[in-house]
Amino acid sequence: MQAQIFDDPLIAQVDPATYDAFVGQYELTPGMGDLITRQGDKLFGQDLPVGQEAPGVDRTELLPESPDTFFIRGDPTRRTFLKDQSGKVIRSVLHFPDREIVREKKIR
Repeated sequence: MQAQIFDDPLIAQVDPATYDAFVGQYELTPGMGDLITRQGDKLFGQDLPVGQEAPGVDRTELLPESPDTFFIRGDPTRRTFLKDQSGKVIRSVLHFPDREIVREKKIR
């Protein structure tokens, strides 16, 4: 059995006030998505059925790598939030080492 260890990037200095734009639910497949929440100066993500909200249960802190890209400690996956021309967040993209998954913002 082999374990791969991933080096985390440096945590970027980002104004936590910008996190409000990322809060919402992003659909992966019909009926399932990720809920992004903010508590104080921290941003969190968790998998939940679309429309369900259960902040605090099985959530994971998202750490800023840049103003719009976040990571989880020890995980190679990155999440980038995409904005439209007016600056409104419209999508979330998960970047895995071998693929990307686009999630559209559906709630909030």
